[in-house]
Amino acid sequence: MAYHVGLDFAPTQGSLILFDEADAFIFREPAKFAALIAGCYCVCFTATPDNRDPAGLHRAVTSALGLASYDYVLDADERKALQVDVDAVLELPTAEQQVQYVSQRVA
Repeated sequence: MAYHVGLDFAPTQGSLILFDEADAFIFREPAKFAALIAGCYCVCFTATPDNRDPAGLHRAVTSALGLASYDYVLDADERKALQVDVDAVLELPTAEQQVQYVSQRVA
C-alpha cells in the first residue's frame, strides 16, 4: 500500500486506488484522472454531490468517466446506498478479491 498526494504517480495495472475528496481531482484534471485510473479499480469518496441532484454536473462527469455512483447515507432511501463497515479488517490480499467483495455488496 502506498499514499500519494495528487495524481503524479504510476499505478500498477489492476491496482485498487482509493481517492478521498475525489471530485477535486476529477474536476481539476479530468483527462489526467481518466488516464490514471484506466486499467485500475478505483473507489472515489466525495462530499454529497450536487446536493443529491441526480441530474447535476457531478453525476454527469462521473458517468462520462464510466464511474458508478453510490451514496453512503445514514437513512437510506430509494437511491443505491453502499453500507460500509469502516472498522472491518478484511483478509483480501489482491485488488480483484477486494473489488469482488465490495461489488457483491452493491449488486
